[in-house]
Amino acid sequence: MNIEDRPGVKRGDMLRPLSQSLPIQLLAAHDLVMRYFRPMLNRFEMTDQQWRVLRVIAAEGEVDFRKLASECLIQPASLSRMLDGLEERAWVNRRANTNDRRQRAVSLTPKGQAVFEEAAAETETLHRQLEADLGETYGAVVGMLGETRLRLESQSGCDGAKPPACR
Repeated sequence: MNIEDRPGVKRGDMLRPLSQSLPIQLLAAHDLVMRYFRPMLNRFEMTDQQWRVLRVIAAEGEVDFRKLASECLIQPASLSRMLDGLEERAWVNRRANTNDRRQRAVSLTPKGQAVFEEAAAETETLHRQLEADLGETYGAVVGMLGETRLRLESQSGCDGAKPPACR
């Protein structure tokens, strides 16, 4: 039986209010937070995803392609295309892994490191502004999101309490 076929039930009645939808609230918060950072990213002519890639590579030094995709939350095919563009800008290098030639290692070039350092300094200022604007909420939200991520990641292995995708 379709929702419309049930007497007195409207399609919207089957869903929780938008204000109680975690995916919608997370997307809305992400968009609002990124409003702090996008003007800086635009000045460097880079996207949110490109910044994540540079940030992860800078933190890791040299990183395996698969790990980079996972850490940046970017699908491998999309990351591969993105790295093509970053290589053209001379921001990153890719090379075959010496232990496994099927794997690729990615690192920042000196030019990429310089761009990263300049953007990182500005990013820290933006983080401080965001912290000031949010007050104690900033730490609470970061903590809750970290805990949420850990809990959901522990379930994503499809053992223990199984999320619907694992059933």
